[in-house]
This record gives sequence, C-alpha cells and structure tokens, in this order.
Amino acid sequence: MRAGRGPGYRPGTGIYGFKRRPDSIVLVTVLDVNDFRPRFAQRIFNTSVFENEPSGSSVITLSATDLDEGENGRLLYSMRGAGADVFSLNVDTGLVRLLRLLQSSGHYNLTVSATDQGIPPLSGTAILLERPPGLEVGRVIATDVDDGVNGEVRYAFLQTGAGNRDWENFYIDALSGVITTAVRLDREKQATQSLILVAYDQGQPVPYETTQPLQVTLLDIDDNEPVFLKPP
Repeated sequence: MRAGRGPGYRPGTGIYGFKRRPDSIVLVTVLDVNDFRPRFAQRIFNTSVFENEPSGSSVITLSATDLDEGENGRLLYSMRGAGADVFSLNVDTGLVRLLRLLQSSGHYNLTVSATDQGIPPLSGTAILLERPPGLEVGRVIATDVDDGVNGEVRYAFLQTGAGNRDWENFYIDALSGVITTAVRLDREKQATQSLILVAYDQGQPVPYETTQPLQVTLLDIDDNEPVFLKPP
C-alpha cells in the first residue's frame, strides 16, 4: 500500500471519492405558550331564583373562553363568597345549581373564577349576583268619580297575544297598582318592555274599564369589561 492514500481512495483508479450522505429532515414543533388569560363574556352576571325552587335546580351557566391550546386552554371553575355553600358549581362546565331552598330575603354576591391548566396557570373572574324577583318598578293610580263599589278601581295587565308577552315578566297588585318584576330582566336581551294597563271599576251589572299603554325601559348597568381588539 502506498503511503498517503487516505480515506475515500478508489484502488486502481487514482481517484478519491466520498459517499453522499442522504439529506436530513428536521421537524420543528412550536409549543403553545400560556399567554391568554381566561375571559368571561360579562364582568357581572345577574340571576334570580324563586324561593320555592327545589334543590338541584339549574340557576345559570357561567362560561369563559381561553384562546390558548391544549392544557393551556382547558378551564376549571371555582366559586367563593358568602353564601357559596347554598350553590354547587360544576368545575368543568360552570353550571350553577341550588343546594337548598332560598330565603325570600336572601341576596348573594359570589365570585366565580375560571383557571386554565397552563404553567403557570392564569385565571379570570366574574361576579354572580343573585337577587330574587320582586323589584318594584312603579305604581299606577286611576280615579273613578262614581260612588261606592262603582268607584272602586282595580288594576291588571291586558294579556296580549303571542306577539307580545311582556306582561308575563311583571306583576301588578290589583288593589294598590304597584308593579314589580316577576322574573330577572336583562337589558342586553330586551331593553324595553311594552305593557298595557287596565283599570276597571266594580260597577254592576257591567263594570267599566280603561286601558293605558306603559313602556318600561331598563337602565344599563356596568356589567361588561373593556376588551382590546388585539391582544397586547
């Protein structure tokens, strides 16, 4: 063997050659960074429950969103505050249920948190306000100049057809004319409620009545937080 013939020499040819190595393919996986905080659609959720609602009744579902992927976007819910023992919260769905009957005078102010499973975990919060229906809207007064029962006035709502059933959302005391809410009202769903009042006397044999339209306009409350168009 001649000296100086190094690796790659082809015997009898005087040529040095090298084998081509195959190209390599490198796969790069971009991992999601937990950089989005869970966010509820509203900052404050209002709900109402009647005092005779049975245990286990659904109250409200509070759901948040997280733009992260995988475990960074998987949310678990928790609840705290005075009276939290009255309700149960599904940690996966955010569904709130009653654990026992409520008192008619009870008011509850609870904080619900949605926490992702990223490292480190991020969380967002919302306020749940539970107030029973019965909020006084106002009082109507009608007069009748007749004497005795012919001048005694009673009040009611005209129960309109399927096109407008706003009267179902309110209660009017037949004697005093005081109007109160019968359900929880949400301005974001319907800002104005249209009612038709009926005032009728106790005359015999035929009572007289008169009607008056009434519009109830709901005031806006600060229940939505500012949202950036693009994340920082």
